[in-house]
Amino acid sequence: MAEKVMEKNSEKISENKKGYFGTGQLISIILCVFLGMILSIVERVLRGQIIGALVALLLFPIAWIVDLATLVIKGDIVVLANP
Repeated sequence: MAEKVMEKNSEKISENKKGYFGTGQLISIILCVFLGMILSIVERVLRGQIIGALVALLLFPIAWIVDLATLVIKGDIVVLANP
């Protein structure tokens, strides 16, 4: 019973985590425009995607454009950020 409750709570948390640090789509787009490179790397590290963070560091203009596009289209960072 407790396992089901914990699983349900973790699903809710993962559903709510969108954009940078779980903020909404509009806030994430604004943050991406001003602090895109730094937040792109930090968010990938927090999601456990170290390789994605290194790629974002090396190719930061491309990663910034891709992050901005996916935030506008899907409301979340999906390229090199999802496990």
